Amino acid sequence: MDKEKIESIFTEDLLRKKILYVEGFIHDELVEKISKLIIWLNSQNRNESTLYINSDGGNIQAGFSLYDIIRFSEAHITGIVLKRASSMMIADLQGCKIRKSLEHSVFAFHNLIFKKEITCSNEADVKLVIEELKIVQDEYNQIIGARIIGGAEKVKELCDTKSVITAQAAKRIGLIDEIINR
Repeated sequence: MDKEKIESIFTEDLLRKKILYVEGFIHDELVEKISKLIIWLNSQNRNESTLYINSDGGNIQAGFSLYDIIRFSEAHITGIVLKRASSMMIADLQGCKIRKSLEHSVFAFHNLIFKKEITCSNEADVKLVIEELKIVQDEYNQIIGARIIGGAEKVKELCDTKSVITAQAAKRIGLIDEIINR
């Protein structure tokens, strides 16, 4: 059996169990695929879905879109970090009704990196891009801060220091609800 056929059977089996898996870089195509699957799962029934996560984050706008679709889901979504959640994926995890991680998962924070081509070299355009980045960073801090101890200021501190925290530290500040350690 070829690799595509195996992946197709594997994906169909996971969907029957209402399981989704996000791995790697978050980009528009991935978010579109996950969004369609969440909508499809909601059309089947309103039972809880599980989103398994192993991601270093990715595109800011794609990440915000994924956060929105997770929150939009009529069925509750439980997010489980398998190995790592970084950057935008930490914000996406906050969209989940219940947030869990495996015992040795890590969470990596940093200030957002905004890649935008500036076609004009005048100072006013550069200032606009910087202001846009500040607004987006503030929104990111607010999303995560809404569910953790210390709020957006704690998120700002974690990002400014490029902190990597353990599952235990994430639980202490309310970034996750539970550590899975069987």
